[in-house]
Amino acid sequence: MHTLPHYDIFVSPHHLAILNQNVWREETVPAYIDYGKGPRPIQLKYRGAHSRFYDKKSFYIKMNEREWHLNADAVDPSHIRSKWSFDLFAALSVLSPKAAHVTVSLNGQLLGIYTLLESVDRKFLARRRLPGGDVYYAVDNRANFSIALSGSGKKLKHALTEGYELKERISPLPWRSLARFVWELNTLPDLRLASWLKTYVDVPYYLRWLAGIVLTGNLDGFIHNYALYRDLRRGKWRIIPWDYDGTWGRDCYGKRADASQVPLFGYNRLTERVLSVPPFRRHYLKLMAALLDGYFTPKHMMQHALSLMSRVRPAVSNAAGGRREIVQRFDAEADVFRSYIIQRRQFLKRELSKQMSIG
Repeated sequence: MHTLPHYDIFVSPHHLAILNQNVWREETVPAYIDYGKGPRPIQLKYRGAHSRFYDKKSFYIKMNEREWHLNADAVDPSHIRSKWSFDLFAALSVLSPKAAHVTVSLNGQLLGIYTLLESVDRKFLARRRLPGGDVYYAVDNRANFSIALSGSGKKLKHALTEGYELKERISPLPWRSLARFVWELNTLPDLRLASWLKTYVDVPYYLRWLAGIVLTGNLDGFIHNYALYRDLRRGKWRIIPWDYDGTWGRDCYGKRADASQVPLFGYNRLTERVLSVPPFRRHYLKLMAALLDGYFTPKHMMQHALSLMSRVRPAVSNAAGGRREIVQRFDAEADVFRSYIIQRRQFLKRELSKQMSIG
């Protein structure tokens, strides 16, 4: 039987009441954490969007200069969607946070299984021996790479940088760099677009990211729930996935999602402009065809999913406290995954065939 690492969080009743009084509070409170090395002081707050309304909440933790995220994955009965997704991105050579399953207790009360994620910051870059650069978080759906608001038709943004938070500042004028990127992306004439994209976007990398988000079916991740990294040495932008519990057949609220919900070409303004360049579009179609034939197959995907599920199942049973329906729902997710993979693969293959017939 595999035992997951355990994290004990201790918060005084006073500071816990402060957190619960306003779940949107961005200021941290002092707390302690013990993961087998004795209690250590930390700063703690809740994190996430709609997840803050659930009983099982996600946490942001800062210990010295190290930041962690403990994702509750409250809408995911399997508890594996986030890690499974990041494993897929890693297989595609796309930068993604390291993820590990742990169990968490708060003041002695077992909360259940969490996904421990590293923060996307300068330490994230350093661990991968990447050049320093500005890092932005896309925190809401205004981060759509457009000069217009999502779903608003032609209503322009008040600022081109709406929807982003600056996580790491390395350059003198990070906001100006982002605003210039968004403006030029939206206004550059088609004749100059391919050359500009080659200069400022890691296009092959971006197309691998696009393939990953399309395969996992993350409807949210095109216009928020990602990080942007600007490599100051090369001057190129890269995108890093974040928050992937609403994937593999379920949406961000935990409801069953249709396998055809996310289109082959995804959406957002950057994707639209990249795929408007014929060589880039052909590259993406060739990549997707290869993935559907040799990687994104029911046998290969389910092998990894079942391996992850077997690791967390004892902890699921323990946290369920004798409630059979929780374990039964967990076990039933294997069929959800299998159905999604089969249907998703069929849908994408049909869409690929249409594109090939168009030429």
